[in-house]
Amino acid sequence: MQKAILVLVAMAMLWASAMAQEETAGYWLSKGNESLEQALNETQNETSRDLLLQESLDAYNKTVEIDPQSVLGWQKRGRVLFELGRYEESISCFNRYTMIAPQSAKGWYWKGCILAELGRWQEALEAFNESLKINPQDDLAWHLESQMLGRLGRYHQALEAYNESLKIDPQSSQAWLDKGRALNELSTKNEAKDAFAKVIELDEKAIELNHNDANAWQRKGWALDLLGRHDAALQCFDKAIEPDPGYCWPWLSKGQVLQELGRSVDAEAFFAKARELGCSSTY
Repeated sequence: MQKAILVLVAMAMLWASAMAQEETAGYWLSKGNESLEQALNETQNETSRDLLLQESLDAYNKTVEIDPQSVLGWQKRGRVLFELGRYEESISCFNRYTMIAPQSAKGWYWKGCILAELGRWQEALEAFNESLKINPQDDLAWHLESQMLGRLGRYHQALEAYNESLKIDPQSSQAWLDKGRALNELSTKNEAKDAFAKVIELDEKAIELNHNDANAWQRKGWALDLLGRHDAALQCFDKAIEPDPGYCWPWLSKGQVLQELGRSVDAEAFFAKARELGCSSTY
């Protein structure tokens, strides 16, 4: 009898310990991280991915409910809302994040990314500025700041920012591509051509390493198009589509080149496919 009582007491203590654990922010943060990781790895079933994202959101809601000062809780909650396309709610999370941890470069960086998705270029630029004040060695933040300056028509400043990005990572094909576009806007055509040639050089090396690198084919296609080699560009976009037909950007890119060539009917078919896959803009 005494042994049975001891077993019951032990079980009660374990249950109470488990219940106490579930009341901590750390427990819910861990649960949210598990679901988020599964969601980001789910590339085949969109419904399953969304369910996992909702699970992680529920857990992060619990996290910040228990600990409203949890920097990681607000960061992860904002990330999930971003993945769900709920950008305004995501911004609110990163506003809270940067209030709690104003010296976090990552918080300002994420806030800039979401503001850019919303087309709020000036606000995004200000967020990337704050991120770079804290971490001036972040090449991606320089790159995105450059894009915002370009969106605002400030091409000279954009060019300076691209140069800062390329000082840190001179092998960034995307930065060379966007730098070339800025140079085109400034009518420095020869320098732009050199930048596009650099893109092709870098991406051909990437394709040698991985023939199914859709991003490399995509960037090479844009560089060729901007050099006036439209047919070769279209072939690159086809190569980008082959390994992953669900990747929307090559469909959009091919549509844009076809439209440039005056093939509007053909272009619309590719735009329709891009919209179906979730792409609707060039950003």
